[in-house]
Amino acid sequence: MSATPRERALAVRPRLRDEGSSLAKRLLPAALRKVQDELEARLARLPTSLNEYGVDPFGYDPSYVSKLLLPIALVDRHWLRVAISGIERVPQGRLLLIGNHGGNT
Repeated sequence: MSATPRERALAVRPRLRDEGSSLAKRLLPAALRKVQDELEARLARLPTSLNEYGVDPFGYDPSYVSKLLLPIALVDRHWLRVAISGIERVPQGRLLLIGNHGGNT
């Protein structure tokens, strides 16, 4: 009997947790380790439908993304200093948010 896409997606997730206990993560300072743990928890909550190769129809690969999240988050938080305003007015549920490229203001 073949596994459903949901079962295959859940089967990939333990590998992400195993990667989190790597030597590189243990060598991170406590503050960065906390950010990494937060990002991994958010990544684990993403609803995905992965195929037999471990990617979704749009090319999302959780194991690849998990390696890029910390550097991207640091750039986002400390170099670009991204700020969000008006999030309370965004309706609940699924939707598409498009960021305004307001670098000239």
